Amino acid sequence: MSTPAGSPTALKWWIAYELRRLRENSGLTRDQAAAAIKGSVQNIGHIEVGRSLPKPLELDKLLEIYGVPERADCSRSCGRAPSAGGTGGWG
Repeated sequence: MSTPAGSPTALKWWIAYELRRLRENSGLTRDQAAAAIKGSVQNIGHIEVGRSLPKPLELDKLLEIYGVPERADCSRSCGRAPSAGGTGGWG
């Protein structure tokens, strides 16, 4: 799947889709992902449907437990994702 261009909403959905795909491919449950970031299952659900985005440290931890070896590069590039206000970062 290619990275969406333009819309912050499309980017948010793409991030949500990729995080869910990575979790499922790693064989982890939402409970396990939530425990790893010291969050709730509901929080993981919100992240995976694009309702909210993970904080940078949560993103790094999720990518780590999902087995993404290049997580530092991914975290940095996602951290520069445009916010709804267009100021950069998660917003």
